Amino acid sequence: MPLSLSSAVLVAVIFSLFRQDPVVQKTGDTKEVVAYASVREKLTKETQVPLHLPTFIPFSGDSRNPVFAILDLTDSRSYEIQLAWSGDCTGGNWCHLGSIQGSTNPISAEGRRIPVSLRGGVRGYFVRSRCYAFCTEAMILWSQDGAHYAVGIKAGDEKILLKMANSAIR
Repeated sequence: MPLSLSSAVLVAVIFSLFRQDPVVQKTGDTKEVVAYASVREKLTKETQVPLHLPTFIPFSGDSRNPVFAILDLTDSRSYEIQLAWSGDCTGGNWCHLGSIQGSTNPISAEGRRIPVSLRGGVRGYFVRSRCYAFCTEAMILWSQDGAHYAVGIKAGDEKILLKMANSAIR
């Protein structure tokens, strides 16, 4: 039986509150993310975009609920890494957690861009998540070293994304 719109909104709100509770929320560094080191190694060989990969990944999982880094796209001008709850996730709502992107072209994001200050005086933009029957990624976008970057977490909040983006800035 499909959820009504009000039920879907209620589920999204409860999910959002649960994910932002600092007692429940799991956070950690990238050594807890399955395949992150091998993705980094592959990117150094396959792209000319200067790498700005976060050292902080929110909700980075544990041995029972790991987070996986999946290299969705790489070429000389861009890369996209998916963060997922399953090693074979293809972007589906049930398994997708977030993303990390780098490109020589500007990165698009739907929604109003709210200016934010990042480490080292870098100017960035926060784009809020939207929740319908599922939640989109909230994102932080910035430009550095002649390239464009973004980090996103599904239903993420600004504080967590700022920490994630700042960990990617040298």
